[in-house]
Amino acid sequence: MPSGAPGEVHASEDFTAFTGGWGSTVASNLTPDPATGLGMRYNEAKFLAAMRTGKKPEGVVIMPPMPVDVYVNMKDDDLKAIFAYLKTIKPIRNAVRAGIPPPAPAKK
Repeated sequence: MPSGAPGEVHASEDFTAFTGGWGSTVASNLTPDPATGLGMRYNEAKFLAAMRTGKKPEGVVIMPPMPVDVYVNMKDDDLKAIFAYLKTIKPIRNAVRAGIPPPAPAKK
């Protein structure tokens, strides 16, 4: 995790971890890897729901720097095209949250 300072956003050198006013976050594995990537939790319907609600399938809020507000109002066909593209990239086994405590589920 990168260090943080009040009023600043810091990123790791590879832009996979971030610290800011919201706390710390790590980038998700967006490859279709079935064990550690989108293939683990997402089908097209769950992907669309996550983009519409800003919450992952397990109820965890999608945190910055992911610009959820940009995706919320996209057309279904555009979100489906993004999901279809993500399924075509090379699967990479990378448990990005390994050793990091999971974030708390969203409050209802």
